[in-house]
Amino acid sequence: MNNDNQEKRGQAVRPRDQDFVGAEAAMRRASFIARRRAIETSGSYAVYRDGKIVHVTEIPGLYDDEPVEN
Repeated sequence: MNNDNQEKRGQAVRPRDQDFVGAEAAMRRASFIARRRAIETSGSYAVYRDGKIVHVTEIPGLYDDEPVEN
């Protein structure tokens, strides 16, 4: 939840910890790289969706010009 949403709901707004400011973006980049590497090496990666293990064989947006938002 970002600070704007907290203000609208009347919740106290805490300043963001400087150690974690870029952590979410870094985790998204790392997960994208891991998925890409899994597809390049083994052809798929496994995820848990709707109570089942599913093997995914492509990453949406991998070859698009736009950066991927996870």
